[in-house]
Amino acid sequence: MYQTISEHREKGKTFDQIAEWLNEKGYLSVRGKKFRGAHVHSIVKKKRLKDEKLEREYPEKWSVLVWKWFIRLWSILIH
Repeated sequence: MYQTISEHREKGKTFDQIAEWLNEKGYLSVRGKKFRGAHVHSIVKKKRLKDEKLEREYPEKWSVLVWKWFIRLWSILIH
Protein backbone atom coordinates (compact mmCIF):
# COMPACT_ATOMS: atom_id res chain seq x y z
CA MET A 1 0.00 0.00 0.00
CA TYR A 2 2.79 2.41 0.96
CA GLN A 3 4.54 1.82 -2.37
CA THR A 4 1.36 2.62 -4.31
CA ILE A 5 0.82 5.80 -2.31
CA SER A 6 4.46 6.85 -2.79
CA GLU A 7 4.20 6.43 -6.55
CA HIS A 8 1.15 8.71 -6.64
CA ARG A 9 2.84 11.26 -4.37
CA GLU A 10 5.84 11.34 -6.71
CA LYS A 11 3.41 12.20 -9.51
CA GLY A 12 2.25 15.20 -7.46
CA LYS A 13 -1.10 13.89 -6.26
CA THR A 14 -2.57 15.08 -2.97
CA PHE A 15 -3.62 12.73 -0.19
CA ASP A 16 -7.27 13.36 -1.07
CA GLN A 17 -6.65 12.54 -4.73
CA ILE A 18 -4.85 9.33 -3.77
CA ALA A 19 -7.72 8.37 -1.45
CA GLU A 20 -10.18 8.93 -4.28
CA TRP A 21 -8.08 6.75 -6.61
CA LEU A 22 -7.85 3.97 -4.00
CA ASN A 23 -11.63 4.05 -3.52
CA GLU A 24 -12.22 3.91 -7.29
CA LYS A 25 -9.97 0.83 -7.49
CA GLY A 26 -11.93 -0.88 -4.71
CA TYR A 27 -9.36 -0.65 -1.95
CA LEU A 28 -10.66 -0.51 1.61
CA SER A 29 -9.00 0.68 4.79
CA VAL A 30 -7.92 -1.83 7.45
CA ARG A 31 -11.30 -1.35 9.09
CA GLY A 32 -13.14 -2.04 5.84
CA LYS A 33 -14.06 1.59 5.16
CA LYS A 34 -13.47 3.87 2.20
CA PHE A 35 -10.24 5.83 2.23
CA ARG A 36 -9.99 9.48 3.14
CA GLY A 37 -7.03 11.75 2.68
CA ALA A 38 -6.28 11.49 6.40
CA HIS A 39 -5.96 7.69 6.11
CA VAL A 40 -3.47 8.04 3.29
CA HIS A 41 -1.49 10.64 5.21
CA SER A 42 -1.45 8.36 8.26
CA ILE A 43 0.02 5.48 6.25
CA VAL A 44 2.83 7.70 4.98
CA LYS A 45 3.49 9.17 8.43
CA LYS A 46 3.57 5.77 10.19
CA LYS A 47 5.97 4.38 7.58
CA ARG A 48 8.28 7.38 7.99
CA LEU A 49 8.25 7.07 11.80
CA LYS A 50 8.92 3.33 11.60
CA ASP A 51 11.87 3.86 9.24
CA GLU A 52 13.31 6.58 11.49
CA LYS A 53 13.03 4.31 14.51
CA LEU A 54 14.75 1.42 12.71
CA GLU A 55 17.61 3.65 11.53
CA ARG A 56 18.18 5.25 14.93
CA GLU A 57 21.33 4.31 16.83
CA TYR A 58 20.71 3.07 20.34
CA PRO A 59 23.42 3.08 23.01
CA GLU A 60 24.39 -0.30 24.37
CA LYS A 61 23.21 -0.97 27.88
CA TRP A 62 24.54 -3.88 29.86
CA SER A 63 22.43 -4.89 32.80
CA VAL A 64 23.86 -6.24 36.05
CA LEU A 65 22.59 -9.68 35.07
CA VAL A 66 24.47 -9.58 31.76
CA TRP A 67 27.66 -8.48 33.51
CA LYS A 68 27.36 -11.32 36.04
CA TRP A 69 26.86 -13.81 33.21
CA PHE A 70 29.84 -12.38 31.32
CA ILE A 71 32.13 -12.50 34.38
CA ARG A 72 31.05 -16.05 35.15
CA LEU A 73 31.68 -17.17 31.57
CA TRP A 74 35.04 -15.42 31.51
CA SER A 75 36.13 -17.06 34.75
CA ILE A 76 35.18 -20.48 33.35
CA LEU A 77 37.12 -19.85 30.14
CA ILE A 78 40.34 -18.72 31.80
CA HIS A 79 40.52 -21.73 34.14
